[in-house]
Amino acid sequence: MDQFLQQVQQLLNNNGFIMLNENQKYPSICEYGGGWQEAIYLINTRKVFLTKLIEDKSTFISPKLYYAIRACQGLSKMKDNERYVYEFIQLNEPVDMKFIRLGLPIEVTELKKAMKTLQNKLMITAIGEAKSISNNWGVYLWGTSETWERESKGEYIFENPQEIIVEMLAEKISDNKLKAIIMGT
Repeated sequence: MDQFLQQVQQLLNNNGFIMLNENQKYPSICEYGGGWQEAIYLINTRKVFLTKLIEDKSTFISPKLYYAIRACQGLSKMKDNERYVYEFIQLNEPVDMKFIRLGLPIEVTELKKAMKTLQNKLMITAIGEAKSISNNWGVYLWGTSETWERESKGEYIFENPQEIIVEMLAEKISDNKLKAIIMGT
């Protein structure tokens, strides 16, 4: 696993992100011999923050990119379902999707939409493993970004966080999405 971790760490330092699953355009942990256990190791050690930032696919972003994006964000406005999901996770973290579905009276499609939006706003992330299903798949435990920040012990202070974001994401996401991230909207 040492070689895998070195390769992934180097890619995260240079690129800011790595895809969780195989992808035609971008590197993934699969290309480096990683599977579910390696993904969980990266999550448990807070070396990555899970989001759906790139192509709405599961994407691990580096702490440096995470903190650069957070530096550009103001307080995120939440729709009702997003607020219900966020508050439920905050009160019960770490929590798996089964428990979230049982605890909230929200339709599954609306719940998935709220989870995806909260991930893209960097408000929630995977913070552990609920269950391993196979070598390549399992169930996450979810938590808030505040928990991830406290446990990651990472501190990045940037003179120009926008520059970091552009350096790592330009030409990898749409110009509109890049502008929205930089403007904190």
